[in-house]
Amino acid sequence: MKTEHAEIMLRVFPDVLEKMAFMFAEPVEEDAGLSREGEFVKAQMSFAGPFAGVLELIVPASLCPLMAENILGDFDPETPEKAYDALKEILNVTCGNVLTEIAGEKPVFDLTVPQVSPISEQNWDLEKQRDDLVAFTVDDQPVLIGLKIN
Repeated sequence: MKTEHAEIMLRVFPDVLEKMAFMFAEPVEEDAGLSREGEFVKAQMSFAGPFAGVLELIVPASLCPLMAENILGDFDPETPEKAYDALKEILNVTCGNVLTEIAGEKPVFDLTVPQVSPISEQNWDLEKQRDDLVAFTVDDQPVLIGLKIN
């Protein structure tokens, strides 16, 4: 991410992930460690207030059940929607923390409900080249998080 908010993203996302899911996010350089294997999903949510934008989190679909298990303590793999719910909650908490870091505690933002959708292999290649994303590895799997401010 080459925006002014890169440092915030590099600090906030690993902290939220560690506290909520007991998982560790390690920042990676540009394309290092960003190979695509398996299916990926994108969770995104919009916000509006003193400024508006979108926060996105792109992860391997296989990482979602691990997040859910770590957050819930007891996860039934027969209920994959709960895995996506865990991803949405991580995104929601990350968004709140990022906005607080940027704007302070007084401004009020309206947040949309996070949505999850699949990412095709072609879209993964396009996504990982965006300059508004920060790349991490979580359990040796690539994770991208991006902030777009309108």
